[in-house]
Amino acid sequence: MAMANTDLDVSSGSTTINMPVQVNPPEKFTFSQPNMWPQWRKRFQRFMSVSGQDQKPEKDKIDILMYIMGDEAEEIVLQFPKIPATYSEMLQSFENHFIPRRNVIFERFKFNSRIQQPGEAIEHFITSLHSLAEYCDYSTLKEELIRDRIVVGMSDTKTSERLQLQGTLTLKDCIIAAKQAEMQANQTRELRNENRYHPTQEVAKVGVQNRERGNVTGSFQKADNIRRKNFQGDTCMFCGQQSHSREVCPARRSQCNKCKKFGHWASVCLSGKGQRENKAVKYMCRLQGK
Repeated sequence: MAMANTDLDVSSGSTTINMPVQVNPPEKFTFSQPNMWPQWRKRFQRFMSVSGQDQKPEKDKIDILMYIMGDEAEEIVLQFPKIPATYSEMLQSFENHFIPRRNVIFERFKFNSRIQQPGEAIEHFITSLHSLAEYCDYSTLKEELIRDRIVVGMSDTKTSERLQLQGTLTLKDCIIAAKQAEMQANQTRELRNENRYHPTQEVAKVGVQNRERGNVTGSFQKADNIRRKNFQGDTCMFCGQQSHSREVCPARRSQCNKCKKFGHWASVCLSGKGQRENKAVKYMCRLQGK
């Protein structure tokens, strides 16, 4: 376990003391899995930086590397054509030993054949392209070629066509546009699922409509009952003239100018509360002979 010194202010004033921070080194390298060397090397270099060991002399850094890697590291070093003299040379020698020179043509073939798979998130597709490009030796063209592969290989054809028309498209802008398009498509899909036809809702709606129709019919029947109570004797309750059958009533097909309903005239309309009360008073007076 390495000790690193970190400045930490522990008072209310300006006094600063150095307190050691303990940093655990990575596990020993698994020599039976040489393809894991790039990941282990990055972890080791991170440890050296955080613990402050990267500030030590070259020989000390080499000793730390060899010790943490394990006993087999000593045997591998003996196989090198020349014993590395610096820390960076030692790392590169292990790199060459564990990772044979890759076939650049084949690596580029894998990169250029990569397309976004059905159901694959655009984030995963982009990350995969970055990983494949690491071994293609594209140098300064790396970002441009990743950008091109995103545009050509993405499953969203509409977004792909739109991005192809942008002559100054950068890798950063390409990634942002691709992610935004995917997010918008997902949101639209969710909205459509929410607005799908729900039979239970339609049945409830029909029930409400039927009840409303029933209320309207009931209101007509209630009005007719009131008319029958208020117009008794020899007066027609629909037109106010001398009593006659409904079939020959002149108001049967007429529209009331007051409530706009059909079947009676405004002179006998009962739509207003005050008029209903007046009709009721007149009717009571008629019964009492007043």
